[in-house]
Amino acid sequence: MISLLKKDFYNLRSYLKTILILVVFFTLLGFLKIEMYDSSFLSGMLIIIFTMIPIASFTYDLQSKWDAFCQTLPVTRKEIVLGKYILSLLTIGIGFVLSFIMNIVYSLWMKEPVDISMIISSNGMVSAVGIIIQSIILPLIYKFGVEKGRIILIIVCLAPTFLFMSLGEGVMGKLAQWDWQVISYASPVFALGIMFLSYNISYKIYNAKDF
Repeated sequence: MISLLKKDFYNLRSYLKTILILVVFFTLLGFLKIEMYDSSFLSGMLIIIFTMIPIASFTYDLQSKWDAFCQTLPVTRKEIVLGKYILSLLTIGIGFVLSFIMNIVYSLWMKEPVDISMIISSNGMVSAVGIIIQSIILPLIYKFGVEKGRIILIIVCLAPTFLFMSLGEGVMGKLAQWDWQVISYASPVFALGIMFLSYNISYKIYNAKDF
């Protein structure tokens, strides 16, 4: 399992350099006090950026014909699929930690009070969204491939976006009355439950394939 993760991180070296540049860029935007680029927006962007990293690993696997080669190795298909899900959680976790640190540094830099509880809850909710996105995209990639999976993911993500845009003020007002503090703490647990179901679906799809 560790070897599979090492392989993915090794393949992603050049991609991670690009991610690092994006992290520095968005962080600078926050510290330059550019309108709309506040710490909450930037921390969310960081987590979502790191959420996309595992998708890139599938592209490298496709280019190197990894799936056919790894069938000759002493690893099970369950371990191969599980490795991708662990990679997803690791990258989202890294995004969470960097976002957490950035929020604290940003608050200190701007001489604002540091609300640790708010930072954890907001980052936790964004991380949960990242986990759910991964839970949707991974089975799609295993079923349809990287390119088709991305297209379907865009469609799936746009649907709720248009739904929220079409909601009336009455519905939005009711949503504003929800206890979002509780939801933010519960959302990661809910997201992990969805990921567990996603993993089982991905394994069934991958296990049925012939290479």
